Formats: sequence, structure tokens, C-alpha cells
Amino acid sequence: IIQSNSAECPFPDLDSHSTCKVKIAWMREMWKSDSCYADWGVDGSDCTIYHYLSQVEHWCPPTGKNINSTKSVRSKAKIMKQNFTELFKILGRDIQYKWIKMRMRRMQGSWLEAAQSLAAKFDTGKWKKKKASVLLLLGLLAKETGFKIADNAFKGGPLGELVQWSDLISALYVLGHEIKVTNSVEQLTELFTPFLSSASSNCPIQAKPYDILYTDISGLKFLKHVAGNKFHLLQCEIRVVDSFGTEPEFNHAVYAGRKQHSSQWGKWNFNPKQFNTMFPHTPDNTFLGFVIEKHINSTLAATYKKENISLVYGKLDTFWQGKEEYINAIHEVSPVHATVETSEELNHVPPFVINHGVLPGFELHALLQRTKVFVGMGFPYEGPAPLEAIANGAVYLNVRFSKSSPLYEKAASFFKGKPTSRKLTSQHPYTSTFIGYPHVRDVDIDNLDSIKKVITEIFESPEVEPYMPYEFTCLGMLERLGLLVEKQDFCQGDESPIWPPVAALQTVQTDDQQSCMEACTLKGLICEPAYFPYINLHTHFAKEGITCDTFKVPDGTKVEIDFPAHADGTCYIQSDPLLYSCAGRYTTLLHICPCRNYIKGQVALCKDCL
Repeated sequence: IIQSNSAECPFPDLDSHSTCKVKIAWMREMWKSDSCYADWGVDGSDCTIYHYLSQVEHWCPPTGKNINSTKSVRSKAKIMKQNFTELFKILGRDIQYKWIKMRMRRMQGSWLEAAQSLAAKFDTGKWKKKKASVLLLLGLLAKETGFKIADNAFKGGPLGELVQWSDLISALYVLGHEIKVTNSVEQLTELFTPFLSSASSNCPIQAKPYDILYTDISGLKFLKHVAGNKFHLLQCEIRVVDSFGTEPEFNHAVYAGRKQHSSQWGKWNFNPKQFNTMFPHTPDNTFLGFVIEKHINSTLAATYKKENISLVYGKLDTFWQGKEEYINAIHEVSPVHATVETSEELNHVPPFVINHGVLPGFELHALLQRTKVFVGMGFPYEGPAPLEAIANGAVYLNVRFSKSSPLYEKAASFFKGKPTSRKLTSQHPYTSTFIGYPHVRDVDIDNLDSIKKVITEIFESPEVEPYMPYEFTCLGMLERLGLLVEKQDFCQGDESPIWPPVAALQTVQTDDQQSCMEACTLKGLICEPAYFPYINLHTHFAKEGITCDTFKVPDGTKVEIDFPAHADGTCYIQSDPLLYSCAGRYTTLLHICPCRNYIKGQVALCKDCL
């Protein structure tokens, strides 16, 4: 038994740390089974064994004493950048980055101004001063994928992922971190082979070419191919740029198989927080976000006059199919404008629509400055355009989806095969949940009289002020990403300090149908999966006033995502941390949920997070 009162090795009391004690017993017998343990400083003594299990593999509580090892520590100070010169050199002349670099050039002034504001806003002593070495692997631009996303970016193709990558790279650079960017599988192999070839699969790698690795699902597949059976040694430093998110039940390989989920995008067995989304779709993932670009400053905006016109959100002719009655009703009370791509014949856009074609950013925002109503048609889902419209003072008509409507079924079909169980209740749920009236009006696309009334009311009311959610500004993203890089650590075990601070924890219970996400939202809160370990305890049921005649800790074949939970005197403990879930729901048990407050306009952060 380790002596916790040793002056040389002041270990904490281990009575409540059964896993730690089991690992110590194993290491005493097996530390010579792999030379990698000795490389980390283990010499068979209880002191070095404990420090290894505490600081390297994180099975035991920390002691505060540093282990003797050859592990490199980056000590360079982080200094915010003053220009983008070095960043453009990093990206080089690779044609795959052409669209990304164009966006960076347009926005560099806004990023640098935001960096100055961030330094002024916060006491720099509260921010991590050491720079992180960050590798960014853009798998979507690798030639092996065959996606041709970079080419299609200039032909009306989807831009959301390129926008997010551009802003992530810019923000990391401006914050002062050391970055390397690649889309080459060949370069990836060259980079990792020296580190992996000599590594043991039993110990963490002592030196890596990065502290954090951002990639996407395509990049993950390339990385797994390069690393082979040593992929797990790289796993905890990875952050996945994942537009729509990956929920726990799809991420957990065994559980996804048991539920017969067919998605080809899940089953990675990551901490769900390692997936970074465009919008705060599910609190199980990390909200990384992006920036809504401002093309028109306040001085120029003052020269534009709002007109009683409606601009339809739909750049492709196919988006207009089946919407004839809806558009006709709007036309009865308003001139209808559009920005539809015209390379092919328009079969579904009515002749009375004033079509401007696909507009460059400045011209589109100039049109939005004149527009009072930005018309959603139910698709595309959760894009940036409604936020751009709201930021230019237009009111967004957000189409609701009733469970009996074809639009609801269409949305469900769109998400089929993706690693999420989300069921959209509108075209853009974020705008209703986190922005709302007067900037957003939820409408029933089949209630034509109501739609005409809403538009008339908007025209007759005072103009709505432009609104930009802080989290979609350069400053908001720098603030959020700076804290995420500093605080998120998926290589630490359960003994690591929790973030967000546990002081923000509030618990609620679901009814027999709600998910934790829904239950927390009804209370004006956000579900926070980091807090699940604090409530997944026998003692917490009593604290909540719940009587437990029987406790059950289900095995791997019976465990569900909506544990911890209870019903009829039986209480269920979650036995698999990878299945802690805010979004999931499979039983009619009463799920106990960890919630937290959030900063309005910065939903990723609690009020004490700063």
C-alpha cells in the first residue's frame, strides 16, 4: 500500500480511487514489460509508478510534483499577431487555399482589430501565455477525397466548411499560436512517421509534432490510415471540425452497432466534445462557430434606406419548387427579390421575381441593407445567410416544421445517415432560440393569411435595428477559441479540473419524453455534459430527494444514453462515460440532467467562465 504521508511522495488518500489502486498494483508487477515505462521515468518504486499514473496516464489524482521524463515542454510566449504576412507564407501558393486566402485578406483588418480589443478587455494574466503548436489538416481539400470543394467554391458550391476553416486558422494565428496547415496525405505521412515508428502502443508518445490537431472526418480517415494500430496514441489531442455534429450514440461504436445506426460518419469513440460544430446544435459537442463577415460599416449603412421589399433566401432554382403559393402570397403585399444562380433555365422562379443573380458579398449586403424581410423557404438548413440578413437589419421569416408536414419529413430525410438524431423544428432553430423577436418571426408556410399579416406588420412598424450575435463576431470567436484551446484537455483523466467551472451546475429532470437538452432549454439553461460525473453518483439521487430502493449499474449490453435516471424506486447509474448524452433519448425513465447558465450571445461560455 502506498504511504500517503511520505514526505517525498505526498500522495492523496486513495480510498475513493479504486481504479487508481488497481493500476498501481498492475504497474508494480508489469512495469518492466515495456521499456516505454522506464522512458517516462518509472523505476519500479511506488513514487515513480504513482507519478506516471497521475501525470501521464491520468488514472490517479494529481500530486503537483513533476515527473522526470524527456517529454518536451513548449515554453515560448504567446504573442498576438499584428499582421497576416506570416500567415500567407504558411499557406503558400497551394491553389486549394485560394478561396480561404481571399476571405482572410478581406477580413484581416477585422481580426487584428478584434485582437487588440481582446487584449484590452481581459487581464492577460488570466490567459495562457504559452503558445500551442497546432496542426491543421484540411482533409476536405486533399486530392484523395475527390470532393473538388476548392474548385466549386467559385461556381456556387457550398462554402460553409471553407468559411469555418478560414476563420479557425485566422483566429488561431491571431491569438499567437504556432500553426502548420496541410491538406497533403503525403506530407502527413512524412510528419508522423518519425514519431510513430519508434513509439510503443502501451505508453503515450513523449514527443509529437503538435499540441493540438484540428482536422475533419476525411482527415481523420487519412490519419487513421497513416497511424495504423497506433492511432489511439494520437486521439486525445484531436479536434474534429464537424459541421452538423456527432452525437454520443453515433460516436460510441458498440452502442451505434447495437442501435443499428447506419451512419458511416460516426463510431470514433472520441470524447463527444472533441467534435466542433458550426452552430450550437447539441451541447454534447463543442460549439466552434465562425464569423459573419461585415461588408458594410455603420457609416456606409447610414446612406442606405430601407424599402418595403422581401428578399427570398434560395440561390438555386430547385429550392423554389413547390413554393408557388407561398411566394405568390408574399408578392400580394410586397415586391419579391431574389439572388438565384442563372447558369441554367429557371423553371420554378415566378416571372414577377426581381432576380439579381448570385451577388458578391458587398453587393449582397447592400441589397440586404435595403431589404426589410428576408424570406426563408424551409431549405437550406442552418446556413449563415439568415444571420447576415439580421446583421443588416432585415427580419428573417423562419419556416416552422410541424411533425405532420412534408417539410419535417424532408428535414428528417436530409439528416438520415448523418451522426445525429436531431429533428429540426424549423429551417434555422438557432435564430429562434438565441435571437428571436423582433429579428426573427417563425411562420407556418401553409398559413398564407398569417404570412401576409406578418409582412404587413413588419412594413408598418419601425425599422428593426441590425443585430449580430457576439459569438459570430471576430472578437467573440477569439474569446471563445482562446478559452477552448486553454481549458479543453481530453488527454487528462477524470481527476483533471473540470471546465466549465462546476459552480455553474444546476440540475433538472426530464419528463418521460424530453432529452436533457430540451429540459435544460425550457429552464433557460444549457445542458453541460462535463458535469455528468458530478451527478452520476449514488449520493446525488439522495441530494435530489429521489428515493432509490435499488441501484442498477447496467453492463455494456444494457446501458443507455439517458442514464443517470430513475423510475419507480429504481435508480440507474451510467457505467460508460462516452455515453453521457444531452441529446439522446431511448427510455421513458426520468433522466437527471446537468445544466448551466450561459452568456447571452456567447452560448459556449458560462457566466463564470471568463
